[in-house]
Amino acid sequence: GLGCEVHNIFTKFLVALGQERTLFYYSKGMTYSMDGLEAGFLPLSENCQKPRSTEKWKQLIASISDDETSRNESCVYIKDSYDYNSIYRPQAVPSNLLPVIEKFHSHPFLWFASQVVWYITRPNIMMKNRLTIMEEKVNFQLPIVGIHVRRSDKLSSEEEHTVFQPLSAYMKPVIDWYDRYEMRQMRDEIDVKVKRRIYLAMDDPTVWEETKSNFPEFEFFGNKSFAVRSNKIKHRRSTEGFFEVITDVNMLAKCNYIVGTLSSELSRLAYELMQTYHVDATDKFYSLDIEYGIDDQYLMEYMSQFNHTHSSFAEMELQVGDMVKVEGLMSDSQYVFGENQRTNATGLVPVFKLKRKNQAIVYPSFFNSFSDTTV
Repeated sequence: GLGCEVHNIFTKFLVALGQERTLFYYSKGMTYSMDGLEAGFLPLSENCQKPRSTEKWKQLIASISDDETSRNESCVYIKDSYDYNSIYRPQAVPSNLLPVIEKFHSHPFLWFASQVVWYITRPNIMMKNRLTIMEEKVNFQLPIVGIHVRRSDKLSSEEEHTVFQPLSAYMKPVIDWYDRYEMRQMRDEIDVKVKRRIYLAMDDPTVWEETKSNFPEFEFFGNKSFAVRSNKIKHRRSTEGFFEVITDVNMLAKCNYIVGTLSSELSRLAYELMQTYHVDATDKFYSLDIEYGIDDQYLMEYMSQFNHTHSSFAEMELQVGDMVKVEGLMSDSQYVFGENQRTNATGLVPVFKLKRKNQAIVYPSFFNSFSDTTV
């Protein structure tokens, strides 16, 4: 889908930035549109003319830590792109930018990723006009919460591990958000009744029926007709479907708050774009499953903020400052399985006692461009 396509470009963009190489991306004939991503987005570059042929280019299906950067390569698949030891691993930020980003954003990699993703998904003139029309219909001057419900092939595909979530599961954090919003209004003595509005993006038309019967006090916006069409993959994967998905993602990103599942590439994309509208929008997304991260990155590092004494054989002890490596992205469970780098012990630890460690790596291209960056 669109989210997967954009994040595929993103990971290869990191390689190009890290090796100071030019990235050519071919998307014509893609699943959505024969015109490729440029049917809705601006080209990655207006200056670099794409080579007429890449037949003689080496097919790169290898580790991206390869130091040979002088040859032209066709990057079909990045084998070790999420290896913790890879110099271009996602979740790492250019070392000279990290101290600056840490001053205003609580999740530096999310901010860094959002800037690259924003660049990749800049809408062309036609797409801008479509987005403007939808923005006027929704009216983002008033508070609104976005909900992204992904079902269809996510539930039926054996490759996916998505669990069915009823609309009520999404609505609980929405109701909580509006309750807090109204409390702030009362505190500030603002006597204006808050209309509870929701932008609903989904690929299951039955969700709309749930909104009428179970949540009549809410006003819902969205593209109901597209939800009916997108329930069938062949309609979702069309040029018009491509435009509608871009619209949904951009509308979600403009909401005051989003409720979704970060196992979905599209929810992740909306969360990333949301960062470009705020100084720090880390806490403006509620995920019903896993935390934010790049799919398949299998080793994350966290720092213990509290001591922990194990209460069962399944748990491990921690001291403040211990570094813990965790396999995969944290879910919404209370415990996570990890390895203590000080003791080499493995076991379960409470999620709230861990804090994500910000990773930094050297990107020569950023040092050349931002050599005078001051903190």
